[in-house]
Amino acid sequence: MGDIDYDKIINNLLEFEKYNEVLFGFKKYLDSIKEDIDKLKSEIENSKAENKKIEDRLNLLEDKYNNISNDIKNIYNLLDEINKKITEISKRLNEEYINEKIDNYRYKLLLEKLKELDGI
Repeated sequence: MGDIDYDKIINNLLEFEKYNEVLFGFKKYLDSIKEDIDKLKSEIENSKAENKKIEDRLNLLEDKYNNISNDIKNIYNLLDEINKKITEISKRLNEEYINEKIDNYRYKLLLEKLKELDGI
């Protein structure tokens, strides 16, 4: 057997230690990237949950808006019906008033004719 080159072995071990340090540093770097990825995934999940809450609130508001809009349409329809009834009643009252005036006028004419006949 030949002479053992301890210097070479020590140098190789030192180089191995340097590689090990480089690999350890690289592993730390990869771990930090993985941690950042996990944080981003968590933020995405939180954003999805928050977006779902916002979407649910938006849907609730849209439902309320649609209900109120329908209520307003119903109120307008009801007011339109009331207005038609008022117009109808007003026409009837006007007709009754006019008929009453005509009847009064006829009555006056009849009284005048009777007075004329009485005076003859």
